[in-house]
Amino acid sequence: MVPPPVAVPPAGSTNSSFVRADNSFVTPPPLTSETGLLDIGFTRFITPVWISVIWIICIVSNVISFLASLGWIGIIAYGMSQGSRNAWTGEMSGGNPAVGVFVFLLGIVVSIILHLLSLLLDRIFLEVTIVLFRIEENTRAMWSKSAGRT
Repeated sequence: MVPPPVAVPPAGSTNSSFVRADNSFVTPPPLTSETGLLDIGFTRFITPVWISVIWIICIVSNVISFLASLGWIGIIAYGMSQGSRNAWTGEMSGGNPAVGVFVFLLGIVVSIILHLLSLLLDRIFLEVTIVLFRIEENTRAMWSKSAGRT
């Protein structure tokens, strides 16, 4: 079993290799255009590149979800405005159009609030993700600078 790489360069080393606990070297593959989804060693991150696409997908899916919820709210409000038929007697009861309008308007307001909250949480999650990648980039730059690899 091979020990995992340690992110500490050997004393006096000037190359960009990683050293394992047993002092053997692991050189990461060069960063080329081929190292993306197929990069098994995770030496290049694709999340910062794709984060804007993910954000657009979040916006589009929230709009589609909002439109679908409007349809369901409309169906429920229409049913409430028409009333219901008693299963035993067959008589119609209820059916107040004002209730249907109120439920539809309330449903729209609640749906807008929930979908905006969903977009806000999506955005916060994506920003936290980017912050973690920026921390990694800054840490790597500080490590390279302290090791004399500018």
